[in-house]
Amino acid sequence: MSTTMSKSPDGPFSRVEVITSVQRRRRWSTAEKVRLVEDAMQPGMSVSFVARRAVILRVKG
Repeated sequence: MSTTMSKSPDGPFSRVEVITSVQRRRRWSTAEKVRLVEDAMQPGMSVSFVARRAVILRVKG
């Protein structure tokens, strides 16, 4: 993120934040995917628990 300061015509300075890049989707490696599936298949584990632990968000749509 980049922050710049500029003086408005009326007097005081205002703060402007420019977001230069946004990572919208996480890229999972094959090894990470395998580990998540293996974790979910362990006795007593659930897919939803493993997903929450890995901070995987459900896509609405």
